[in-house]
Amino acid sequence: MKTIIATAILLHWLTNSATAQLQANMYWNPVTVNGRPVDYGAFSIHTQGVMAMVEGDLRSANHKQVPFRVSIRRNGKIVRQWPSGNAKDHYSLQLQTLMPFVRFGDELVVEPVGPDGQWGVQVIRVAIMNWINWFTKDGC
Repeated sequence: MKTIIATAILLHWLTNSATAQLQANMYWNPVTVNGRPVDYGAFSIHTQGVMAMVEGDLRSANHKQVPFRVSIRRNGKIVRQWPSGNAKDHYSLQLQTLMPFVRFGDELVVEPVGPDGQWGVQVIRVAIMNWINWFTKDGC
């Protein structure tokens, strides 16, 4: 019985610590389209707008954009990347520049760069169409 209680207390402490750390570093989802967090389930080849990556709580004035790179990964291989070559890193990217190269089932790998981008890579699987967004013309 003591082991169960100790395990429950430890699990509660770990969960709260991890959640607090995540919220301190970034909004739950650091990738945004048109200033709103990306809905990974609704992102499709028809999504339009400006992609950005933020650090900090998106709901507060303390968040900031961080530079990032976007790669298209198809069948486990990178087929295209922005920025390419020695170009400077993006703080925002028009989705219309990369969507002509994206196919159903591709993954967009959004990777923060520089000293501000220590918290990790985000992977967005591209769906063929999201019917809810199609009818609402939301695009996110």
